[in-house]
Amino acid sequence: MAVIGDARDPDTLRQVRLDRATHLVCLTGADDTNAEVALHAADLVATRQSEALNCLVHICESDLCVLMRSDSS
Repeated sequence: MAVIGDARDPDTLRQVRLDRATHLVCLTGADDTNAEVALHAADLVATRQSEALNCLVHICESDLCVLMRSDSS
């Protein structure tokens, strides 16, 4: 299955049925895009009762990496 769209758009994440996913990998060439996708994904699955979403996010900028880690705790 392939979905063409902007993964930063919560509607696109819903379209790919993120509510049922167990893993999400964000590997664009831009740290801010990867972070934005991960944050939208976290919002969309925050209330689900099933297994947690494992999200792997490629971040090069050390300050953003620290911020993302502190937000996930």
